[in-house]
Amino acid sequence: MLRDQLKTEEYFHNFIAREENRINRFSECLSDGKVAQKQIQTVKESIWICKFQKLIAKYSLGVPISELCYEYEKLIENGIISDWSVGYFEPVATISLGILLHADEKYMSIIKDHLRQAEQKEWLFDFLLSYGEKPAYLPKDGVFPMPFYLRLCNALNNDEDAIVAIRNYLSDWYRCQSYEYWYGNDKSDSDTYFGYWSFEAGALAAILGVDPEQLKDKKYFPKDLVDYYNQNK
Repeated sequence: MLRDQLKTEEYFHNFIAREENRINRFSECLSDGKVAQKQIQTVKESIWICKFQKLIAKYSLGVPISELCYEYEKLIENGIISDWSVGYFEPVATISLGILLHADEKYMSIIKDHLRQAEQKEWLFDFLLSYGEKPAYLPKDGVFPMPFYLRLCNALNNDEDAIVAIRNYLSDWYRCQSYEYWYGNDKSDSDTYFGYWSFEAGALAAILGVDPEQLKDKKYFPKDLVDYYNQNK
């Protein structure tokens, strides 16, 4: 059943087919030695982004979660080939999906290694990757690069208000993502939209034991992934 409310099943089937074609085309160019040495990393990054967007588009389309688990493993198995130094959506979504899908620890270890090599240490990454062990440090206003994510601290600092904190976070989630490359893609004539989802809100709700029924009315909240996490923990 279609999870997204902004596009049709036909749209997502077409989007996924295009991403698969791009992945195959880029991969063939690499294997055939048709990519200049200085462009190899860029092409590999493009393949990774296509796989990432295809995974989210499949969630938007409504494919079974078992298929999402397979797509996630294919995304991570060869490493993280993406520059996570700009924006937070990709790393946060990748980590959060791994949690919600109960990804094998070997895939989560690949993510940890990538963050370590990139020297990226953020409280939100640490909290999610430790499956809820509160980091020894929490950011202060003006310190965290993306201040919007500071709102999630409200759920960590006072678990009793976690539902309120996550609801407030989701209410302003889309507007505060305006710096991300995909912002406004639902209105693009280029058909670049793959779905708007706050997977980190889902992961946080799952980790903190928040009842997803109390958040099911919120846009961008991946409730069925939280249900899946709870059913398999």
